[in-house]
Amino acid sequence: MYVLSVFFVDASFTNKLYYLCRDLALISVGSFFLGHVLKDKTLFVAITTVLLGAFYFWGYDFFKSTYTPRTEFSQLSLIIGPDDPNTTPSSNEYVKDGELLVLLNKSIELENFKTLAKNNGFIIKKAFHPKNKDWTRLDDYYLVDVPVNYESKVGSIIQKLANSNLVEWVEGNEIIQINRQSKPIPTDKSRNFGINDQKQNMLWGFEKMEVQKLYSLLKKNKYTPKKKALIAICDTGVSGKHEDLKGNYFSIKSAYDSDGIGHGTHCAGVAAAVTNNRKGIASFSPNADYVKVTSIKVMNNFGVGSQQKIISGIIEAADNKADVISLSLGGVSNQKRQKAYEDVVKYATKAGSIVVAAAGNSKANAKNYCPANAKGLIAVAAIDTLGSIANFSNSVEDLKMGVAAPGVNIYSTIQDNKYALMNGTSMSTPYVAGLLGLMKSLKPELSTEEAYKILDETGLNSNQPSKTGKIILPHKAIEMLMK
Repeated sequence: MYVLSVFFVDASFTNKLYYLCRDLALISVGSFFLGHVLKDKTLFVAITTVLLGAFYFWGYDFFKSTYTPRTEFSQLSLIIGPDDPNTTPSSNEYVKDGELLVLLNKSIELENFKTLAKNNGFIIKKAFHPKNKDWTRLDDYYLVDVPVNYESKVGSIIQKLANSNLVEWVEGNEIIQINRQSKPIPTDKSRNFGINDQKQNMLWGFEKMEVQKLYSLLKKNKYTPKKKALIAICDTGVSGKHEDLKGNYFSIKSAYDSDGIGHGTHCAGVAAAVTNNRKGIASFSPNADYVKVTSIKVMNNFGVGSQQKIISGIIEAADNKADVISLSLGGVSNQKRQKAYEDVVKYATKAGSIVVAAAGNSKANAKNYCPANAKGLIAVAAIDTLGSIANFSNSVEDLKMGVAAPGVNIYSTIQDNKYALMNGTSMSTPYVAGLLGLMKSLKPELSTEEAYKILDETGLNSNQPSKTGKIILPHKAIEMLMK
């Protein structure tokens, strides 16, 4: 009778066969135990009562949910109607050829989810491919392409999936952009930091961050780097053959070694331009012994990418043993929490990377801006030449780990062996990444929390410290690191 009842359960054959074997084994062992070992009727009744009680209080819910009905999957296509009035409106657009990131519930079989997709015209594929699958559930995320007739109802689909037992997590695959800002105003004047780079006079931020004291400290104490730290710029690509980058540039993939709009190359120059080469600008690293920089291209030549592409880029950087991962990009978050970003930051951290992200250029609170609001990374606000929060910068007062760096009138490398001024938290972020790379070269085991504590305790107060966090002060950070 039991076998016949299982035959009529609405579940996959594999699901039924697995649990049928389990239950028949339990029935057989239980029957043998009760029938052949317990001859005393009083003891038999007592133990049977205890077992039934235990099943009622602890096992009932477990056995009740053994089989996941396939009907719920097929019925989803019938309940996607007009947008739910309680659905949160979208602040960002979703990628047209992959609107959703879905993490399946552990109890749901992939075949059943494929049936759901087929019934609704969804196209699904693996979203992420981490090398170290045992560290994370990123490998269990799927990218879902919603058909054209449902594209206007993505908010409702997210809500319906989230309220079902089909998935553990679902979020929109949002379109993310680089953080571009207004045209800078040159601040060219005579400056000398004890180096020979031709355009050091353009580096007003070096004055604010007292970089000459950093160079003197490194020279005086003869600190020997334990490794050449790798800084990964996840952006529009990097012109790796630029005259002021090629000495420090490390290529992961040739497709990443060009930059159509110059944004990624500008960030790479801020983080790791070759110092003391009589060309262009400089970085915190006084010579080629401390850091190298690489590119992971996650944005197209219009400065646009997707959440899925960026997360994949972070995974690739971590799998290539990046010590620091720099993200000068982002957008308004449609959800208070975005699990995929948190999961990938955890993955990168476990791989030994420190992730740093731009706070954003919306004159708002970065708590609503991703990926800056993801747990476990350091978010960076921008300050202007007066030491105040830049008039475009998001604030970081509600983030656990927020710091600041110069982000206005930042002169750096761009494509075609050229240089340019740019504004934005995009520019302040690689300053922090460059300092973290220097710190990791001296202390490779440095964790994100340890690094942030050093930056916070040694940093300089801005005119609005609650909004910006501390302005990084490299020589003080290295002094504390090496104590």
